[in-house]
Amino acid sequence: MVTHLAPPIGTELLGIQLHELSDAQLDELAMLVAERGVVFFCDQEIDIDQQLQLGRYYGPLHVHQNLGHPKGYPEVLVVEKSVEGSERILQWQAFDPDNVWQSDVSNERQPPSYTTFKVLTNPPVCGDTLWAYGYEAYERLTPLFKSFIEGLTAVHCSKGQAGRYGVKAIKKDYGGVVAAEDKDDILSRVAPTHCQHGHLQAPSPTALLASGRASGGEGSSRTRRASRFPLDPDRSFSLVHT
Repeated sequence: MVTHLAPPIGTELLGIQLHELSDAQLDELAMLVAERGVVFFCDQEIDIDQQLQLGRYYGPLHVHQNLGHPKGYPEVLVVEKSVEGSERILQWQAFDPDNVWQSDVSNERQPPSYTTFKVLTNPPVCGDTLWAYGYEAYERLTPLFKSFIEGLTAVHCSKGQAGRYGVKAIKKDYGGVVAAEDKDDILSRVAPTHCQHGHLQAPSPTALLASGRASGGEGSSRTRRASRFPLDPDRSFSLVHT
């Protein structure tokens, strides 16, 4: 069963197990993701090793430079949202509402093109992850504002993130999986990076995304957090468990 959740973005597929797809079906899935931006699958039985195999079909897997990972799985990023953490995000959003939107590791020269996001535990209400369709947002801009941002670039930097996680140990147990054992383990991987990307590029099948990693604008006195990266099979694949 195929359900399009919104006219420009988002599709839900029911009755499909990702780890059982053939190569031809995986190719079709890549095209669907490129066209719809995000695709949802419910009641998946895929395990972590099968998820890694799925990612490797599309290209080399990405390893996050600043955040912890489960033992033996450097390509997997575990995301956990506690009540305390959510309160901090809401406080942050109060004075910087546009910076809670982000595009995965846009500070890197070659960010991941695809991400799989598997929900392990979720509250009965709320706990939502939102996706935005930047093409639609761009099309709603006035012609004057479009002409203003065309040709501009932004500097995307991970210095703040590296500083936060490089000065303290992350010791959290995710069902028996420790993200990072000690401070030295994190420091050995923390590598602040920055990269300059164009705000707008030539059209491609992917979405224009807002990025929380944009730390400064080039060619403008104000920061404009908008970057897009084309889907490319040669680019890396990011896996996230939450």
